[in-house]
Amino acid sequence: MLPVCTAPVKARGFTILEILVVISVVAVLIGISIPRIKGMQEAAKVSKATSELKTLQAAVESYRTFHSNALPSDIKTTLTGANPQMISAPLIDPFNNSDYRYIPRGSFYAIATVGPDGVSSSFTMSADGTVTVSGDDTAVTNGSFGSTSGGDSGGTTPGSIAIGEACTVDVDCASSGVCGGDPKICRASGSAAIGSACSAGSDCESSYCGNRIGNDGWHKSCISGEIGERCVGNSSCASGYCGIDSGFTPRCIYGENENLCMYGNGCKSSYCVDNLCSAVPGGLGVMCFDSGSCASGNPYCVSNYCSATPAGDADYCVDDASCPGELPLCGGLSSCVVGGPTDYCNDSSDCSSAYPICSIATTTCSDGGPGSLCVYNSDCASENPYCTNSTCSVTPAMPGDYCSENANCSSDYPICTADWTCSAG
Repeated sequence: MLPVCTAPVKARGFTILEILVVISVVAVLIGISIPRIKGMQEAAKVSKATSELKTLQAAVESYRTFHSNALPSDIKTTLTGANPQMISAPLIDPFNNSDYRYIPRGSFYAIATVGPDGVSSSFTMSADGTVTVSGDDTAVTNGSFGSTSGGDSGGTTPGSIAIGEACTVDVDCASSGVCGGDPKICRASGSAAIGSACSAGSDCESSYCGNRIGNDGWHKSCISGEIGERCVGNSSCASGYCGIDSGFTPRCIYGENENLCMYGNGCKSSYCVDNLCSAVPGGLGVMCFDSGSCASGNPYCVSNYCSATPAGDADYCVDDASCPGELPLCGGLSSCVVGGPTDYCNDSSDCSSAYPICSIATTTCSDGGPGSLCVYNSDCASENPYCTNSTCSVTPAMPGDYCSENANCSSDYPICTADWTCSAG
């Protein structure tokens, strides 16, 4: 019998078509993921800059309290060497990795970030404490803001401007009015037209308060609430759902499955999984921004991923449900805390019932008791409701006492002057 000869079998390689298909799939996946990653990075920088501006403002106020109302010459070495020390190292603007900008002028000051575009735009302060910023820069100040600027003012007394009079921001207006128009004036609640400034939907004829772009960036303005408009929460949208776009900008969405989202409350299903509304909650290791979007077997959203265990010392939390029972609150630095007097806070939700006030003076939780450091009366408990000489007191400030707002002063001397003392006017 003759032997049978067989040809060797050659290993089959990939065809060019198969390689091109794989490359195309990889390119699509990269195209989807990169905007999301960039969006997350941008959101983190915005949160960091906002928090650090508040910290720097608190540090400046603390310095002024303990240095006879003098302002620090800078917000680096002077503040890090201050006693008491509010910051231990200089804070750096995350948008350009440089120092935050600081203007001290007379008794007024302002601190600014260059904003997401990373470009240092115009940032000025006049002698009367009026601050103007441009581009997408954002500032905090104890003065007031001009008509083309954005930020948070610590120097204007809330509710001091009557309906029909000129104003700068909503909180200036009496009778729960809204500040808007050109020129800006205080108007009755519910009378603001599309594009006018708003604080809540009740300010607007449309009933929807969202965000619109202006010369100096995004600001809360009355919108129509339509799909695609920029929202600040579900109440901004006629659909009832505020999601995101591919650049992580909040937009009104339908809330249907596969719509882009940030949080579960932006979805009809209540589950936002990998930034998409989902019919089912997220499994272990799935990206999340709230614990409610995670399945029962891994119910904690820890460092933005669904986890079977709560946040530990090396993790960051996204909500209170991310935290263990012994540290039940997700505090101002995205770490689990008890909400006590040494814990940093952004607002009172970061604080425990024993220390329910997030003090502007210290940016930590406080009980607001007698002698507690304060800037405004809101830093103090009801039994000692006045911030007098930068400490909570049962008696209001009098001439010669330090004040930071009219509300600090007695009824006989109701005006907190530019020299930070109470006067009859």
